[in-house]
Amino acid sequence: LIERDKQMIGYGKELLSGLKYVEYQSHDISSFQPAKSYDLITAAYSLSELSESALEPVLTKLYQASDPILCLIESG
Repeated sequence: LIERDKQMIGYGKELLSGLKYVEYQSHDISSFQPAKSYDLITAAYSLSELSESALEPVLTKLYQASDPILCLIESG
């Protein structure tokens, strides 16, 4: 779970406390540098907060780090 707001990370830990394999990282998604691949990457509302010029590099990083599933959820 990548989240820049530490309070939201706390809420996520409470909600997902029964799951074993959840990583919590405090980052802005545009500065995230994946060190490994992940089974599932889901991105939603955070993408709509990015500028148009920042969106493509972020999507590229997420795609390259997903193995095998990248799930993009459009808000609206």
